[in-house]
Amino acid sequence: MRKGEPLGIIFRVKNEECKVSELLRENGIKEFKIIGIRPYGDKMIHAVEIREGTNRVRMLESEGCGLCKLLSSTKAFLISANMRNDEMRCEVILPSRQTLRKLSSALKSYKGFRIISIVKRGRMLTERQEEVLLTAVRMGYFDFPRRIRTRELADMLGMSQASLTEILRRAVKKLVMEYYRDLMDGK
Repeated sequence: MRKGEPLGIIFRVKNEECKVSELLRENGIKEFKIIGIRPYGDKMIHAVEIREGTNRVRMLESEGCGLCKLLSSTKAFLISANMRNDEMRCEVILPSRQTLRKLSSALKSYKGFRIISIVKRGRMLTERQEEVLLTAVRMGYFDFPRRIRTRELADMLGMSQASLTEILRRAVKKLVMEYYRDLMDGK
């Protein structure tokens, strides 16, 4: 793996200070997945998929825990964080091997920290395209029926609807072109 190439990592950690977990447990919710975190002033906004009953996504604001702040400060892009009891299984995309070293060094202070896998990721999409596309997928934009409208997703990402649809269309086109590259090379 060359220096500076993005990579995916899956790790487990005991996160006893998770504010979102505390809040949801107090309300009787035990199974959930955090599908996005974003700093908002001195707070953190969490996109949370609640899996009890019908799946639904909620936006929760909290002061954030150390893990949220760490992931935000290391330029990690959270794909998902599944929480069971106090154990969290996180999937993140990191911009480089150097970021992985920095993150894993900091995560060693958490109980039960263990890297499950590291996956090399080639750069096909821009960082922004990847962020927008993954957020759209996680928020249910491509589901039938949609769980989030274009306007809501654009607002969440801090962009216009036109920019959102343009970024999504370009990202999907790149992925489709790559997927069918062998068929298209002959034409």
